[in-house]
Amino acid sequence: MLKLYKRHANQLHYWEYWETGPKQGVIHWGVVGERGEREDVKAPSVAAFQALLDDQTAAKRQEGFAEPAKEYDLIIEYPVKRMTAKHLDKLVRLEERLDQLLGWAGLGHCDGHGHGFGMMDISCVVVDFELAKRLIEAEAEYTEFARYSSIRLQERHDEEQDA
Repeated sequence: MLKLYKRHANQLHYWEYWETGPKQGVIHWGVVGERGEREDVKAPSVAAFQALLDDQTAAKRQEGFAEPAKEYDLIIEYPVKRMTAKHLDKLVRLEERLDQLLGWAGLGHCDGHGHGFGMMDISCVVVDFELAKRLIEAEAEYTEFARYSSIRLQERHDEEQDA
């Protein structure tokens, strides 16, 4: 998977691809925060597929697209008195749902979940904290995921930013 971004006309745009098989994949692009467009691509061989991706990536880089200059850790916390299998199931479902939401909006992805000290949480890596927060709040409203205690920004450490 490769994600590239470019600021144009006061909006952040994304272009990304991921492989769905040895000779096929998806190219996805749009304005960050919106679903964007997608194209399913196939090639007759692995080498031809890689050449196609390399050519399209080079063209996007020529247009000014690059890896994100900065990413943010967004943490969603839920209070729990005692962690149960039901809570863990909810956490896994939420992580899958948010990963899809953030991914299709070009905002980022979920990076895992955890629990302890009366909390369970989901960690997401995003390119625009405020936009991701608003999107998550709207997605969670009126669902079983609405009772979070906070959606907060956690500072990234330099080694995470450079990785």
